[in-house]
Amino acid sequence: MPRIAPWLLALLLSGAAAAPTQADEGRERSARVPVPRNNGPRWVPTPRGASARRAEALGLGTRAAANRLMHGHPDPRWVAAAAQAGPMPAHLRWPVELGRFGRGFGFVRRTRPELRHDGVDIVAAEGSTLRAVAPGLVAYADNGVRGFGNAVMIVHPNGWVSVYAHCHRVTVPAGYRVRAGERIGFVGSTGISRGPHLHLELRTDGRAFDPLPSFEGRPWIAAYRAWRARRAAGEAEVSGQHLEDRLPPQRPAPAPATPAPAAALGRI
Repeated sequence: MPRIAPWLLALLLSGAAAAPTQADEGRERSARVPVPRNNGPRWVPTPRGASARRAEALGLGTRAAANRLMHGHPDPRWVAAAAQAGPMPAHLRWPVELGRFGRGFGFVRRTRPELRHDGVDIVAAEGSTLRAVAPGLVAYADNGVRGFGNAVMIVHPNGWVSVYAHCHRVTVPAGYRVRAGERIGFVGSTGISRGPHLHLELRTDGRAFDPLPSFEGRPWIAAYRAWRARRAAGEAEVSGQHLEDRLPPQRPAPAPATPAPAAALGRI
């Protein structure tokens, strides 16, 4: 019988003793499901006129501004400028008409359950119109944030920041004051995305929070709130079943829309 070198025997024994953990299995499942990464094509407008002057004066539209919006407090000057776009409403406007619920906030991922989802996903046909959830100031509109593709970040009068990721195209530049419900872009699948949808985040003081309780007017929002209440009370979920599988059926999404030409970008 051939001898096994001591170092090889130790290596084999250490490998046999290390049983795979749940985290290891989650990483292996994630590795088997490649996610498309596509930050472009970059399709964002260039600030001009009053928007350009405001962006330059306030330091908007840069990677540094985006990092501050995602992880820190918005500049007080940005919040003051956002207040000039109008008062903060009691409830937020749904950003995609007929857009349906795709995934909620929290530890809801199927392939990476240990990784928190910092927003909600709204599924809609590519080219569907994307609208601002509340009035505010566009502080970032570009595709420089890893994984977000073409993205918009808006500072609101109460200091909240709304983030809209994976856009097919952005139609408002940094420095632009936007009204509630005004078009800011079109739904797409840029960035780390498996299909056309909007990834929407709400942030305050650099921390993401669940945006759904701030919305009204969609029949499944009540079902989502009830589910959150049951979850907080410790009620167990049905094994293998997720929230989106139990929501009321949605109306069919509209046929893919053709984005408006560059000449129809609206006022900037």
